[in-house]
Amino acid sequence: MQLTILQNPEGRYNVAEKYPVNLQKDEKVVRLLRRHPARLILDILLTVIIEILVLVVLFWLRDTVEFLGLLWNILIGIALVGGLLFIGIEFYRYRNDVWLLTNQRIVDSTRTSPFNQTVSSADLVNVQDMNFHKRGVLATLFNFGDVTCQTASHTQHFTFRGVSRPEEVLHLVDTHRDQARNRLHNPESSGSEVVA
Repeated sequence: MQLTILQNPEGRYNVAEKYPVNLQKDEKVVRLLRRHPARLILDILLTVIIEILVLVVLFWLRDTVEFLGLLWNILIGIALVGGLLFIGIEFYRYRNDVWLLTNQRIVDSTRTSPFNQTVSSADLVNVQDMNFHKRGVLATLFNFGDVTCQTASHTQHFTFRGVSRPEEVLHLVDTHRDQARNRLHNPESSGSEVVA
């Protein structure tokens, strides 16, 4: 895990950001991506709605079938704890599932728990096909969607899920992929990059 200080467009320094990988020589972070906050809120709202429905059914069953009174109270407690745990997991994944776009590669880091992390990376020069999808009214209203990057390997693809402004992310990956290919084929012109 590498700690780096970022400078925002106004010239102020942000709090140090942790990256899921160590940066290579001459590698610079272009953008750190997370799911759009609206995606997190929608997942939490769906969990709350399901939790309310489960609790209504359990309370109704508790009042209808009285001979299992203590069991119903235990089930209600389990349902409450389970719902809160699911909301906590969603927030944890929101904070810890990141995609990193650098001037050399894309990195996908997924953490489902503090004890389980998967990190994949691919060089930008190996990215072949890219597309983005916005599905549904809410994704269109809040401008979030998925960006998929297919690499030279037939089995490996990277999907930036639920990211803000997917068309901008696609353009950014495309621009830096072209710059990386240009540096690979013309090493002497690597100092004249265009920053998007």
